[in-house]
Amino acid sequence: MLTIRAGATALAFVLATSFAMAQTPTPPAKPAPAGAMKQDQTKSDSMKSSSATPATKSSTDEVKTWTTQKWNSMKAEWQKDKAKWNSCDTQSKAKHLTGKASWSFFYDCMKA
Repeated sequence: MLTIRAGATALAFVLATSFAMAQTPTPPAKPAPAGAMKQDQTKSDSMKSSSATPATKSSTDEVKTWTTQKWNSMKAEWQKDKAKWNSCDTQSKAKHLTGKASWSFFYDCMKA
């Protein structure tokens, strides 16, 4: 009987301790030193200039917000480059993309 009571007490202690630890908030992250921030900023600035898409919004997110009118105007502009448009159109058809699902694909394809 003593063994069962000791085991139950130990189990209750372990559960209570783990619950209490899970409830404690983690301390906020410490700010980086000023020198380290400049280096990180320089790296991110150089990556932004070499990147084709902005870091804040991916092309897929941008195209998802387009209206049909915006899509039609971009499509008309892209269709001027017939060779590239036909290549992208063929790839889109091979992937069975239709409607708005194809818009981000065409955007990325035409920007490449």
